Amino acid sequence: MNNDKIYIQADGCLLEQMDEDCLLFNPQTAATLHLNPASALVWRLCDGKRTAAQLIAELAEQFPGQAEQIPADVAAALEQLQRLGVIKQKD
Repeated sequence: MNNDKIYIQADGCLLEQMDEDCLLFNPQTAATLHLNPASALVWRLCDGKRTAAQLIAELAEQFPGQAEQIPADVAAALEQLQRLGVIKQKD
């Protein structure tokens, strides 16, 4: 993963928090995705301004006890969210 890449949410996607569950609706595919809290945070932070490295740093602040695992988790979340069409790399 290139930590300098910037990601942005796909147009029209909606995130709904339901207790500890997060549901993300992609209107382009009519798919609803179940995200864990960390993946939902990654999606929220994909604002077109933060690099992948900044996403990792933000999650390290939120989950300090898991700092060693966060880079791999962020990379996996970004890959999955991009594959599912709910984020894209900013040009």
